[in-house]
Amino acid sequence: MGCDGTSGFSEYKQQSGSSSGIDYSSLFMASMVPLRMRLNKPTSSLNNAVTHEDIWINLTPGSKIRFLEFCLHLAYDIKYWTTLKEENIAAKNNSDLQKLRKDEKKRIQIEFKEQLGLIIDKPVHGYGSSNDGNTARRFFENPDMTSSITGIDINILKRFKIILAVINSKTNKWDKFKSLLKLKTY
Repeated sequence: MGCDGTSGFSEYKQQSGSSSGIDYSSLFMASMVPLRMRLNKPTSSLNNAVTHEDIWINLTPGSKIRFLEFCLHLAYDIKYWTTLKEENIAAKNNSDLQKLRKDEKKRIQIEFKEQLGLIIDKPVHGYGSSNDGNTARRFFENPDMTSSITGIDINILKRFKIILAVINSKTNKWDKFKSLLKLKTY
């Protein structure tokens, strides 16, 4: 049995619907989950060496998260770079540019929360960042919405999705990559 409550400082990934009036700041949950452990091997094989079949096949579990973080940092800097290009660098104060980047990051975080229910690029106590595999998957599943929020070209996001599919596939990667890029999916 497990219990979990909120301290009022937590932010949850599920959407409550703005019209429902539900506030998760005083949420308390108790759950009982049955646990059944099952051994599929004969006990004599437990002392043997680990075989290839025992190893998790997904060799790049962090690749989606790293692509997500790359896209987010690119999106934060797009407005920053265009400001540097349009105006003289010496005429703009460095703190103003950093504020511009921080404001753009906040805008992107708010829009992802409101439109897709995603908590993006926020620290999580005892964990690191809110950027996890599920967040990355949903980020790349909605290239239209992601493009409109971040300002990154939709074709780039669709190609990143193809690259991620190839990286995480179990087949010959180069042949699969060439065949996918030949398709008019973007």
